Amino acid sequence: MQKTLFKIWNSFFLCFTLFFLCNSFVSAQGIPYAKNGAYLGLTIPFQKLEGDFDGRRVVVDLLNEELIIIPQITSKSGFGVTLGVRGEVMAEELSYYHSHHDASWLSYECDTDINLLNLDTKLYIANEQQIQPYLLLGGVYSWVVVQNGSINSNNYYDNAQLYGFGYNLGGGIALYLNHRLAINGGVTYRYIEFKTMDGVSGEMMELENPIVGSGLSFNVGLTLTIQ
Repeated sequence: MQKTLFKIWNSFFLCFTLFFLCNSFVSAQGIPYAKNGAYLGLTIPFQKLEGDFDGRRVVVDLLNEELIIIPQITSKSGFGVTLGVRGEVMAEELSYYHSHHDASWLSYECDTDINLLNLDTKLYIANEQQIQPYLLLGGVYSWVVVQNGSINSNNYYDNAQLYGFGYNLGGGIALYLNHRLAINGGVTYRYIEFKTMDGVSGEMMELENPIVGSGLSFNVGLTLTIQ
């Protein structure tokens, strides 16, 4: 656990250092091309969770006498919506992503839904140009629904839900078609620790050792400045 926290701290420190250096550089450039203000966006994410989601693990809830499986999840596309505010070099973004996946635990098939609520900061480089690379750093809250992923001692099945927090690290490119409209493409490394889950009983279970979901996701989308 200490090693994981150390890696998280190093990642945040590296990103904040890059943000500071890039911000110093970008602020000295010309007039920004993109219009400042609030914007809306639509996104197509391509994502999955790896790490402990290997299709072999199981969590035992002794108190409620039930099992929760941790499936292997295939990569699939989904949909997302974004609300953000753009400044000259920085943007703050709140986004929701949803995707439905084929998944399996051993030979058992169990479709799985991934839900992500992201709060990200973007730092744009070359902000006076129509093509603007960016760096991304943020946090994420996720809930994963495994269909019929829980069974109790009476052989009753129901969905399993896993809940966790994590972080996003990434980057991408925004292509501005005009001062308000942009096409975006990016890649994000996501790390999430699922510490809470529930199954057939509906009772929340706290984990001492979290289930880790991690991996790369890709996204393409469109944003429109409305203010």
